[in-house]
Amino acid sequence: MSAHTFKSNKEREDFIKDYRKWGEWFHEPHTEATYYKTNLSKGYAIVVAEHAVTRVDWANYRPTQGTNPLTYESVDLSYYLLDPNKHFHDCRASKTALIKFLKDEYSPKEEQAACS
Repeated sequence: MSAHTFKSNKEREDFIKDYRKWGEWFHEPHTEATYYKTNLSKGYAIVVAEHAVTRVDWANYRPTQGTNPLTYESVDLSYYLLDPNKHFHDCRASKTALIKFLKDEYSPKEEQAACS
């Protein structure tokens, strides 16, 4: 099995979920975004971007208590399937689309034959 061959959707999903293991591609300090990238064959790559955000805990906010709602730091994720023939911004994808791409392109040959 090559480095990018997956037998199940769980393996594909786990591979994407473990994006930090791919290594940091770059950090953009002005926008507080960190990008992680793994290269695939045929010039494709998957990028996961972490964007720092502040969340508000509205569920536990009680305006009658005269306090401000609680806030906490969190991370939003953006996914990209880099295509060598497209601009970066045009490559935004959902996690579901990434899993489908990995299934279509990086499944063992036996699985692909069974699906035909």
